[in-house]
Amino acid sequence: MEKYAGIDIAKRTHWMCVTDGEGHFLMEPRPYDNDADGLSRMVADLDLCGGDVAVGMESTGCYWRSCYKVLAEGGYPVSVINPVVTCAERKSGNLGRAKTDRVDCLVVADALRKQGIAPTPSPDADAAQLRDLCRFRRAVSESMSRTKIQAVALLDQVWPEYGKLFSDKFGDSSRSVLRRFALDEMDADGLADDLRGASRNRFGAAKASDVLQSLRSTCGVPATDALRLQLRLLLDQLDFCAAQLAEIDAEADSLLDAVAPTLPTVPGIGRATAAQIAAEVGDVTRFRDAKALVAYAGLDPTRRQSGGFDPDRNRISKRGSAHLRRSLYIAAQASLRADCEFRDFYDRLRGRGYSHRYAVCAVARKMLCVCWALMRSGEEYSRDRHRARGKAPEGASPVDAGEASLTSHPASVSMMLYPRDSMAVTRSSSWSGSYRCGRLKSTWRLQRHSSDALSYSVHSPRSSAASASWSISCSSYQSMMAASADLLKHFRPSQVERSSTVAAM
Repeated sequence: MEKYAGIDIAKRTHWMCVTDGEGHFLMEPRPYDNDADGLSRMVADLDLCGGDVAVGMESTGCYWRSCYKVLAEGGYPVSVINPVVTCAERKSGNLGRAKTDRVDCLVVADALRKQGIAPTPSPDADAAQLRDLCRFRRAVSESMSRTKIQAVALLDQVWPEYGKLFSDKFGDSSRSVLRRFALDEMDADGLADDLRGASRNRFGAAKASDVLQSLRSTCGVPATDALRLQLRLLLDQLDFCAAQLAEIDAEADSLLDAVAPTLPTVPGIGRATAAQIAAEVGDVTRFRDAKALVAYAGLDPTRRQSGGFDPDRNRISKRGSAHLRRSLYIAAQASLRADCEFRDFYDRLRGRGYSHRYAVCAVARKMLCVCWALMRSGEEYSRDRHRARGKAPEGASPVDAGEASLTSHPASVSMMLYPRDSMAVTRSSSWSGSYRCGRLKSTWRLQRHSSDALSYSVHSPRSSAASASWSISCSSYQSMMAASADLLKHFRPSQVERSSTVAAM
């Protein structure tokens, strides 16, 4: 007989009940203290039910971990359930009228019984340590940011002009000045010596003179002893947080090499971001494909259509790991500063009229798919390998066979999206047309300058990023004609805009 145990997790007291395959109680809900004695009694009660009990619990904060550990060591398969699932189960049944611990454990048991949720495997030790470290690092980083905000607010009171003296208010040079200001030791010689040491001789007496002149002419309120004490303590706190971050990063680096050493090879992903991504993904083999990992990150699209309402743009679900989604969004923004496939992909989406945030989310999704592949294979990222199409078949055009050299602006690639069924290629010197992608209307022009020179240009009046051009050099007139045909087949104006026309000129 099938048996299902549902546990409602809490900080001090857990509640557990056991049901059969029909949902009838085999054991009424009972409380168990969240300590060694209480969890031992929970395992003993499960043993009295005859063993072979599937156990389910919600992933409530960090309080489920000790209970999971004790039950797994007792030999019971434990499923850690997303609270979204149990919430839907509560609303679908007749239990929505009450919300108590006794009812919640029955909801968990029913969700486990009806949906057949698979047991949750024990997390990898290195990945679990890395996750704890990365989440603690984020907490320290946020504390450091709050401290900087407090310090800036204090300076805005006593020295509003200070921000014009240094590009980084909390760099080494600036911090040496703030230290002296907090101690009320703003003599010219000592300040100049501190600036030379902090800036490696970049600043000296001249900078010290500028600082003192700014301090004398400031319009801020007088710096009282209380305000100077606050500034000194805030600077001490910044130094402490910086030391903590350095220690955390050193430990995380060693764990990253054991979990996912090739992630930092992806453009836009540094070692700190790679550690955060690897920590949140954990064991990548638990995801059947890249789409499952995308859904886990909450980057999968949702569609909300009803009757005649069908929106053009859909939103991401945001139902997965917020930590993973945040790290990917930061990495996607960083990749836009590099010459890589992610920047090309971003430019194609922007050229089609999508917003910046929409394009960055799409880049984050694409980056996560690449991370999934690298974590499974253990290989390093290679732009050429990811873009490889294999050897060109016999009789392929010069563009496919690689006989034509292509120099392109990333934005131009976004216009080659719609394959054309057929278009006659004659001895005409140029072709032109227009099409619409969403709300963005663009014009394109393909021109043959000579027997071995071909150029293509795109212009969008609403977006300068969509304006681009590139050229192809071919070895013969025959290869030029083949290259022209290969380019023109990418366009089917009737699919994009019915009124578009393509004319040979």
